[in-house]
Amino acid sequence: MAPGTPDPQAGKGMRFVRRVYAMRAVGLAIGFFAVAAAMLEAGVPRWLLAPVFLHGFVWPHVAAWWSRHSEVPFLAEIRNLMIDAALGGVWAACMKFNLLPSVLILSMMSMNNVAAGGTRLLLRGLGWHLAGALAGVLAFGAAWHPEADLTTIVASLPMLVLYPLALGRTTYSISRRLAAHGKAVEASSRLDGLTGVLNRGYWEAKLAEEFQACKNGRRQAASLVLLDIDHFKQLNDAHGHVAGDEALKAFAALVVQHAVQLHPPGRGEPRQCLVGRYGGEEFGVLLSGANLTQAVEMAERLSRALQPGSGTSVEIAALRGHTASLGVAAFDTRMQGHQEWLTQTDRALYEAKRAGRNQIRINPA
Repeated sequence: MAPGTPDPQAGKGMRFVRRVYAMRAVGLAIGFFAVAAAMLEAGVPRWLLAPVFLHGFVWPHVAAWWSRHSEVPFLAEIRNLMIDAALGGVWAACMKFNLLPSVLILSMMSMNNVAAGGTRLLLRGLGWHLAGALAGVLAFGAAWHPEADLTTIVASLPMLVLYPLALGRTTYSISRRLAAHGKAVEASSRLDGLTGVLNRGYWEAKLAEEFQACKNGRRQAASLVLLDIDHFKQLNDAHGHVAGDEALKAFAALVVQHAVQLHPPGRGEPRQCLVGRYGGEEFGVLLSGANLTQAVEMAERLSRALQPGSGTSVEIAALRGHTASLGVAAFDTRMQGHQEWLTQTDRALYEAKRAGRNQIRINPA
């Protein structure tokens, strides 16, 4: 990277820093008691409890501050995890490798490393554990005392119980965020980015499902409406594409409003309306459970709402006096597929345009 070029990873990992900070603060604080008890049992100098105390109660806050003020917080936090691993090895040596607290420390720090970087970081952390243990042996001498007395066992219980609970809670929180994000992504993949109605691919897939439901007798009635803003190109040319986009959003909102009025929630056959953007300024409305008469009534109400002087709503104002042409067709058992349904409705829409626009035409089938 050339001098003066910003690091593309700069600022990456602040959420990760916050998550590790919480786990480190909990884990090292409750771990202090297990390590301190084991050190006292091993007969080490009492002054060694001071650095263990600093590691347990001061270091988590220093580490978080250090990471937040680093150019790449994520990489800084990985460094901090390796410092934890090395110090854990030192404390294990100071405890004369008392089995219970040593395994607890190794497990806690390894869980953090796996969560942060998978197997690769786990192995890297184990290397720093070993390096720290060797440093501790060189500094304080080699000794082996795996047995734990009752005090050490009791002091280890909070770490044995509380840290897995804290880790589980963090994992659950992450899972919920991921699930919410997945749902948001899934929803956005179904919607038209400008108007907020269904995009063509998803809307047409639902139309195909509705056709099969009608064909198999699971639905008694369904109707399809295709709508097109009249002279939309003139609106774009005269007022610009921003005004055109506003008109499309306003038109979509009006279509949804009138389609929903036709299909209020109620008992009996399930009713729903699915509004989709079929083309540039063309929209489709699938009216599940609606017969031809009901669909035409909806189309007429929408057409009246679009007439100049019919209202002063934001949607009407954004359309700048432009009306719409509409084609309507009900499901017919003689249709061979949903494409034929679309074709017949599109033919009715074309007839409305040929008749002078601002018209509603019904497929005669």
